[in-house]
Amino acid sequence: MAGVKIPNFWVLEDTSGYVERESRGVNSPISLRLHAVRKGVPTLVAETSYQPKTQGRRQNFRTELALNLLKRGRVRSGIVVAGVRLGSSPGLLKALAAAGIDAVFVVPPSGKGEARTRFESRQDPLDVRLKRAKWQLGQVKAPDSDAQYWVTDLGRASFAGCEDLDCFAVSQGGIKDYRRQLIVGVAALSRPRSLNVLANLLGWSRWIRFVDRRSGKRESAAKNGGERPLTFELVSPHEHALRAVPARANLKIATGLDERIAEEAGGDLFEGSGPLGRLASQRVLNVVDLFAGAGGMGLGFLLTHQGERGFRLLFSGEVHPVYAATLHANREYMLRHGLVAEDRVVDRVVPLDLRDPTSMDRVQGVARECGGVDVLIGGPPCQGFSNANRNSWSSSNPNNRLVDTFFDYVVRLRPKVFVMENVQGILWTQSHNGGSLSVAAHVVRRSVAAGYRLYPKLLDSAWFGVPQNRSRFFLIGLHEDLGYGQDAFGKWGPFPRPTHGPAGRQPYVTLREAIADLPPIVNGHDCEEISYHEPNGSRSEFLAFTRDGAPKGKVWDHVVSTHADYVIERYRRIPPGANWSSIAHMMTNYADVDRTHSNIYRRLIWDQPSITVGHYRKAMLIHPEQHRGCGFRKFWPLDSGNSGRWI
Repeated sequence: MAGVKIPNFWVLEDTSGYVERESRGVNSPISLRLHAVRKGVPTLVAETSYQPKTQGRRQNFRTELALNLLKRGRVRSGIVVAGVRLGSSPGLLKALAAAGIDAVFVVPPSGKGEARTRFESRQDPLDVRLKRAKWQLGQVKAPDSDAQYWVTDLGRASFAGCEDLDCFAVSQGGIKDYRRQLIVGVAALSRPRSLNVLANLLGWSRWIRFVDRRSGKRESAAKNGGERPLTFELVSPHEHALRAVPARANLKIATGLDERIAEEAGGDLFEGSGPLGRLASQRVLNVVDLFAGAGGMGLGFLLTHQGERGFRLLFSGEVHPVYAATLHANREYMLRHGLVAEDRVVDRVVPLDLRDPTSMDRVQGVARECGGVDVLIGGPPCQGFSNANRNSWSSSNPNNRLVDTFFDYVVRLRPKVFVMENVQGILWTQSHNGGSLSVAAHVVRRSVAAGYRLYPKLLDSAWFGVPQNRSRFFLIGLHEDLGYGQDAFGKWGPFPRPTHGPAGRQPYVTLREAIADLPPIVNGHDCEEISYHEPNGSRSEFLAFTRDGAPKGKVWDHVVSTHADYVIERYRRIPPGANWSSIAHMMTNYADVDRTHSNIYRRLIWDQPSITVGHYRKAMLIHPEQHRGCGFRKFWPLDSGNSGRWI
């Protein structure tokens, strides 16, 4: 940046923060990396990794690993930059000072816990200094970003056993709330540096992650010949069906595909599709549900029956104790209210790690006692493929390997039919087994080798009366022993015909039909119960369905998160159907606003289905006309004495 000469320096990167968020409890390896930054361009010099459960309790282990990296990188002078995890490591700052190496470290702005004992201000505490700080627009330049940064000098301080350190802070977009967008740093330098130089150096403690990720995606794209390849190396005619599954990457593309489906529906698109006749002769079909979550897929099978003919849920596999407790509570409710017969639902649900070989033995034993598995269903965790989690589109994400776990059960249990559901990112995320195959192409090969005929398809929930566009990948496998040919179900395959939208017989259910009856609320509204008045005139079919069994005259848990004033001001300037791009000039607290997800700050439209609702707080969806975030609504308790419908 003009007027600011940034020296060459080193960056120590610790991936623990985002690995912990993405791994969701799995003991994933954490990396420490040393980058040399020359003229604003980083180069990876050395890298090491550790398992948190084996090293996490050993004192000073991060310091030892960091010092070893610096030794491998032959760092004997210059400036070392480190983020908050390494910056707070006991002894690291002191060791660098003893070696004559300058350091610029991020420190915890809250000053809580262990950090408080290692950050002693010589005069006022850190939070007091921040409240009195005099901010100025800094000459700070993030890689590929025009965001504004404000800087302030916080005086001298002591930290981690080192005296007389420069203390300063950097804020994106002039947002001075240190709990949100602030980076606080200390510097131990052999000669004075300007505040702008220190701010630029400190920024690299965060920017290095984005630069790393962008570089990795470019390398992956170069190997695959494109950013997100949608064609695959095919070696079997069974895999050819994947080519007929076009990605519904955004609403515009999905709308065009829906119009094409509607045109084809005028011909013979749905001809030949129908029930699985060769299985219909059985009175009861045995179902095993893996990665069951709260039990939505299993519930669909349980409530599908014709008289005495239907499905029996033999087993629900779920590792999370809360979900396992939910499955058990749902079972008790269904039995108590006569929704299912006792012999049709699993006896007991306990948390179970499906990756454990003993778990597979247990499932196989239950199936053997009941005559085998007719239908195996499941939706393996999808964080590794999700559009809402683009940072983890990687074969190394541990959640990606759980799809393989599902197919380990397919091979072992040999069900007559399997149904797997996942997000559409499975079509382009590379398989962890290496090579150029996507995860979808990899599981297709495994399934064909196990003797199944396959039917893949992307289905949108809006096609079936849900007031939300939500596309999901479904793979149905029919064992060859059933005798079905590849063309037994016509062009649409063994999937239900759309009931709504261009290809259905009814219009889409809109957001207005779903939520316009709710009373207005304001930003931060958090009352457990408020008054509810039935809308004038006849209720929509969807509203009648969702309110069936609900208490009269009140609604529970119609609440909304509290957003800062500057966020609400952004909301006011966004029209229906638009997103953050309408206020790009205001998005100064984003390191690289052009990388922002298209659904961030999206204001919904009354007379259309909602866009896909993903991470509630991350997406920041806006109410169609009220200047607030969309609320979330918990429906009435199932044990409240009302009939309560499952939705």
